[in-house]
Amino acid sequence: MGRADGTYKKQLEKHSRTELLIIDDWGMSPLTDMAKRDILEIMEDRHNVRSTIISTQYPVSEWHRLIDDLTLPMF
Repeated sequence: MGRADGTYKKQLEKHSRTELLIIDDWGMSPLTDMAKRDILEIMEDRHNVRSTIISTQYPVSEWHRLIDDLTLPMF
């Protein structure tokens, strides 16, 4: 929606500044290419700066499969 109404950058900045971001049920539905880029952008902006909790039923070892890009580093 942010892309459509011109607030995309502002929304990314808001997520980057939020002290604690909670992502619940991550991986429950397939990510579009755009969603993959968005989540990676948000996580990159937050890395070593803010706290993030990810709730998922998948082990970290499965996250590459969920993102579907084996070239991406995982923590």
